[in-house]
Amino acid sequence: NVDPCARLGVALHHISEKRDFLMAPLIKSGVSERILHKETSRLDALLIRSLIGEELQKGGKHVLISNFALFEGFIGHTLSVELGVPHIAILAGTDFSRGIRDPSDFETIARVLRGAEHIVTKSREQEVFIRAALGLENVTTIKTSIDDEVLPYHWKYEFQGEIPIFSDSGFNYKKGTHILMEAFHNLR
Repeated sequence: NVDPCARLGVALHHISEKRDFLMAPLIKSGVSERILHKETSRLDALLIRSLIGEELQKGGKHVLISNFALFEGFIGHTLSVELGVPHIAILAGTDFSRGIRDPSDFETIARVLRGAEHIVTKSREQEVFIRAALGLENVTTIKTSIDDEVLPYHWKYEFQGEIPIFSDSGFNYKKGTHILMEAFHNLR
């Protein structure tokens, strides 16, 4: 029963167990769902910051990648600025479709995208909108499938050790964690 992350040479850091332990007293206190959500988000940011800080002390090159521009993206942007690590923001779908219509969400998305080293979208529509609405040029669209003519091309990468991945949700098939880990494995 081998951990799929370890088998692929990827270190997936789970914060959920530590978060659950630290949040237990607040949950038992019966505070409102709104306060509980707010404090959970704050704790997640601090836990991720701590884990990333530990990785930065080990040296090497690092980049923060967030796969949702609203919540994770905001945390990624904030940590990127604080820790001096480049941030790649991925505009995944719901964050775009909902976020561009809600003024407060749009303000958050705009802040995250303006601060990103690079932006990855999943559709040309998203890319065109970001370029027009925010005047940004550091945008690339990567569709969720690969054209057959691209498959023969291979990028050469020299693996230099374990690849750390930080997650607040753990291994999740619905979110494609297995695909991300397989991609990192293939880079080895």
